[in-house]
Amino acid sequence: MLAAQFNETICPAMRAGLQDDNALTSAPYPCLSEFEDFVIMDDSMSNTGFSVMANESNTEWRVITLADAADLAVLIPGPAVDTLYTSYTASTFAVRASCTSLNSLCTRDETGMTTNCSQAGYPHLPYFVDEGSDAAIRNTTQINDFVFGVVDGELAGKSLGNLDLKSPVTSNPAKMAVQLRWDTRVPGAASNVHGAATNSSDLAIDIYPSPTLYAGCTVSFFNATVHLDAAQNAWSLVNSTLSSPEFATTLWLPVLWQYLTEQLAADLTVTARTKPKDVVMAALNQHLARLTLGAASGYFEPAKATDVNYLVPTLLGQYPIKPVLALITLLCLYALLALLVFLSSWWTTDESIVSPLDESNGTPFMQEKSMLVLTRTWLTNPLALVGAAFPGEDGQDDVRSVAKQPSDMVYDGNDTDMRLAIGLANEGFGIRKRATGQKV
Repeated sequence: MLAAQFNETICPAMRAGLQDDNALTSAPYPCLSEFEDFVIMDDSMSNTGFSVMANESNTEWRVITLADAADLAVLIPGPAVDTLYTSYTASTFAVRASCTSLNSLCTRDETGMTTNCSQAGYPHLPYFVDEGSDAAIRNTTQINDFVFGVVDGELAGKSLGNLDLKSPVTSNPAKMAVQLRWDTRVPGAASNVHGAATNSSDLAIDIYPSPTLYAGCTVSFFNATVHLDAAQNAWSLVNSTLSSPEFATTLWLPVLWQYLTEQLAADLTVTARTKPKDVVMAALNQHLARLTLGAASGYFEPAKATDVNYLVPTLLGQYPIKPVLALITLLCLYALLALLVFLSSWWTTDESIVSPLDESNGTPFMQEKSMLVLTRTWLTNPLALVGAAFPGEDGQDDVRSVAKQPSDMVYDGNDTDMRLAIGLANEGFGIRKRATGQKV
């Protein structure tokens, strides 16, 4: 159950429980009809939407943005659903927003405050909470955060959500108007805007008397198909088609009831104050699309996915097979070579060197090091060469040449009988015979 579908049971079940004298709720309208006021009647649906908008870790759904699909916001299974090592294709829903900054297109007074956006196509902006106040005394303290729906020039979302409209069914794409205001900093502590010139026309907000943003948006609702590649842990869009106007009217209800407005203002707080207009609008597109779909996530229920494949993790599935086989082959060859060396040394006969009999003192034959060790000594130790270069000429040179220790090739017996010495003497610095002091 990895796909998403609209929960068709929520409307009839709710209507059945709301048959009372309330004219707004007692009419037996089915889903996708004109008056979908059930959005404010069920806490479970709205709580699901708030959890998804906040990216909580135990939600059944979450919303991601596909950068390679023009920042399309897509509904996918949330952290509470285990999709590890599972590739599949699933039907779902998606939203894309495209917003235009209105601040520089609207009329402003001498202080820089936006006063009328009729020439930008939004005559109701700015929307002042106290519409009975005279326009001359209006200021940004009367401007609250709103995301309005716009149908036939009317604003929906001022007080009664979709019920503010005479004809509550929107087109798809739907038209929205965004009005956000942030508090000013403590006077003298910090500027309202950071990282940009305060008189720059490239900003997406009014600076004085309070940072205020106005934007006109086109929001499209889609029935979509997406694919999850488990090996890459990446989502891709397979296809998408525009949803019906009735379905779009249902999905934008949380927007009109201002369920996402506070979160949208919080997400844009830093970006709106510090970034140029194009960056702010790009961020507004992403956040508005993601929050619009997330706020409506309580309307959906799981459905079966297609093309489900399970990836079984193995060692060769983690790495390319050819380098792994090459490494194993080299290790086997190395082990075989080590085995051959061991066996050859085991079978090799001991070719020891026997020093000749020293007839002068009657010493017996002495078994010395093997030819292999002796050869290595001559190749790696300079003492063997020193002993050969300065023979004692006492009949013992052959024995010294095959001595067990390299030092014995140069020295005779104890330290007091040292045959060669190096250092300063009467004849100067050099090597001399110790017994006679003769320089060699």
